[in-house]
Amino acid sequence: MQVEKWISLTNRQRHVVVLAMQVRNALETFHTQNLSDAEMHELNMIVRQALFDAVSLLESEDDLEAQRQVDYLVAMIPDYWEIPGETCGW
Repeated sequence: MQVEKWISLTNRQRHVVVLAMQVRNALETFHTQNLSDAEMHELNMIVRQALFDAVSLLESEDDLEAQRQVDYLVAMIPDYWEIPGETCGW
């Protein structure tokens, strides 16, 4: 991304781009072993939009509908998910 484009982004967009880059880098080995470049391209677009949607919900503290959606997502988190920042165990 060119500097001019980065500067034009909102803070939310910048945060999501950095998050998406971190996710993309974390998936690189999986990508090379399991996904074509075209599949990874499509997956990256889905991840970026999903991250943007999630960050938007989390930042909408005064929006009751957004908070209901956050509550719904939290209720869906499986018991077996590891806590981020702790050892994955895989």
